[in-house]
Amino acid sequence: MKIGTEKNEVHTTGGGEKARFKIAANRQAFQILSDGLYANKILAIVRELSTNARDSHIDAGKADLPIQVHLPNPIEPWFSVRDFGLGLSHEDIMTVYNSYFESTKTKSNDVTGCLGLGSKSPFSYTDQFTVASCFNGVRRLYNAYIDEDGAPSIREIQSTKTDECNGLEIQVAVETSDFHRFNEAAQKALIRFNPLPEVIGTADFKFNPIKYAIATDRWALRDTNNDRYGYRDRSEAVAIQGAVAYPINTSAMKDLTRAQQMVLEAPLDIQFEIGELMVTASREALSYGDKEPTTNSIKQACDKIIAELPIMYQKEFDDCKSLWEAKIRYHDLIEKAPYGIQSLMQRDAFSIKWKGVEVNSKAIEVDVTNYICKTGSKDNPHIEYELDLRLFERRSRGRRVDGGNPRAYKFESYSGTWKFMPSNTIKVVYNDVGRGAHSRVTHYMLEHDFGDVKRGAIKVLMIEAKREALMKKFIQEMGGVDFIKVSDLPKPPAKVNKTSGTAGVKVHQYDASGYEDREKWKPTSLDFKTTSGIYVAINRYKPFKNDTDMSYKFSEIVEMAIGLGIIDKKTPIYGVYPRYAKKLASDSNWTSLWELLISKTKILVKKEKLAQGIVNQNALQDLNVLGIVQNSTWDKIADSNSPFSMFVDHLNTMRKQYGSASSNTLATRANMANRLLSEVAHSKIETSGVKADHDLKAEWKMVLTLYPMLGVIPHDTYYMQRRNISDRQLVEIITNYINLVDAS
Repeated sequence: MKIGTEKNEVHTTGGGEKARFKIAANRQAFQILSDGLYANKILAIVRELSTNARDSHIDAGKADLPIQVHLPNPIEPWFSVRDFGLGLSHEDIMTVYNSYFESTKTKSNDVTGCLGLGSKSPFSYTDQFTVASCFNGVRRLYNAYIDEDGAPSIREIQSTKTDECNGLEIQVAVETSDFHRFNEAAQKALIRFNPLPEVIGTADFKFNPIKYAIATDRWALRDTNNDRYGYRDRSEAVAIQGAVAYPINTSAMKDLTRAQQMVLEAPLDIQFEIGELMVTASREALSYGDKEPTTNSIKQACDKIIAELPIMYQKEFDDCKSLWEAKIRYHDLIEKAPYGIQSLMQRDAFSIKWKGVEVNSKAIEVDVTNYICKTGSKDNPHIEYELDLRLFERRSRGRRVDGGNPRAYKFESYSGTWKFMPSNTIKVVYNDVGRGAHSRVTHYMLEHDFGDVKRGAIKVLMIEAKREALMKKFIQEMGGVDFIKVSDLPKPPAKVNKTSGTAGVKVHQYDASGYEDREKWKPTSLDFKTTSGIYVAINRYKPFKNDTDMSYKFSEIVEMAIGLGIIDKKTPIYGVYPRYAKKLASDSNWTSLWELLISKTKILVKKEKLAQGIVNQNALQDLNVLGIVQNSTWDKIADSNSPFSMFVDHLNTMRKQYGSASSNTLATRANMANRLLSEVAHSKIETSGVKADHDLKAEWKMVLTLYPMLGVIPHDTYYMQRRNISDRQLVEIITNYINLVDAS
């Protein structure tokens, strides 16, 4: 990166002796420039060495070729960066590479480096590292180290001929406890490299790509609904220069407008050309000096985003069919937008239009006076509305209004206008049938799926107009909202009057989709004499068994019965009042749900030998065995009849049949049957005298005796992963150990 070399204009007084300040090349100076320069030393090493390698590729005309990064592992405990660029001659190593504030990159804005400090960043972590330079057919190996006086030094230790292409490789030894920190630093520092580096040394490393909701050549809005890493866990904007992301310190910038502040509060990646921003010597932050271009460059970028953002969002409204739909979409966009963007969208200067009409979060207003008819005499005037609006409202998610049923009331005007806030939870219907419209709308609201309503209420606005022309005019003023004719709504089922005996009795059919007790029981009518089925006594929409309220667990009981195949999902369950339940108990055509569940479950337990499932599952739960043994494949064990192989075979067989609670295994069915009997009959499956298929606890004890090293492996593999030993590597180590013991 180019560094300003303008001469300062100096005015002095007096003619005394002049002397320049100097920097002493001593231990303290080198320690400050190497060890004291970086707050996050490991991140600095990864960033500085990788950025230098990327610069070398750009200088060599190989910008599309990825650099190579090696992450440490137990067998190869080092971090290294290899480029395939220009390489450095022996003279450059001894005169430029080893000099602080000496760089070959100060005359170009194509590359990032400029201070000659980043190449020495390994000294912030270690006292020595190696440098290998391939240059014009010769490969030279150097040792960079801190000498006895505390000064960084470099020494050539090897020179050989090579057919490798030119390039540089820096290698830094890494402490085992820092393996995971280098992995995290690579993820954070290299994620914005293009192309992404080739990462070797660990098979488990994968870049977690940043996802964007909107992207242009110079800025992109991060998708905050996706996984975050590094700077992505922040809501603010970051400045990208030379593939390095810098946080933006708004408090260090003068005269920011409120709109510019809003931009910088949003999760944006803002791209800058090299040289547009000045960075601190550590390259961990931006520099905002009055004579530096940083503040002005960021302000100009903010102004560009402010101008372009409405254009980008405008595309979201091109396919809207009405102003009503456009306002709903606008509301949805604001709901999903991150804080800074949300604030920008609500400014007057942020203009979104639909067919020339401003789209905003304000309500649609309709002038009431356009729908008033004045009659009567001058002395006795009479005002009559030619349009009648009724609003039906029903609270969502079980928050009941009027006993859970929709309520209707006249939609009032305020200050001479009707105000409507477009929403997906509002439906508009036109009363073209007259009488009976209320019952149809109420039935529609109870039966129609309005989707996932998170808060508020679902509403239906019913319009009744004296003339169809008025209706069309009103719909147009409402923004062209889609409406439904009441005549297209289904009629509610006819109410049946109660009669004596059991014929034509009002009952309720169970509906698992309901949220509250009342919503789970849908009213219907049955003639008990001519029909048959399954019944349960209910009182105030709560199912009872022997005077015990079962409502709080009824849904779970039904789900278990369906899971066991005792009843089908489509099998109707009728809730009847207690007085009818007593009559049905002696009717052979009707079956009590509770008696059905108890008898069928007991038959199922005996038929499927579910007691065996309970015993085997308990044996698995009581087994304290290494997770790596349970969750890995051991196909490389040489002796398939060894105690370890036999134990794994028995363990996997039992786990397959009895260990998984997520699938329809015998264990799952046994558990459901056990719980069902417990809830309904207050009993459990009898397991006395039943033995497990295999005595896994005894077998594992024998395995630990024969293979004692298994006893020192920690149960929590996270301990191993922190030392960069993956599960695959651990399985390989254990396999080799088992085979060695078996062969001895």
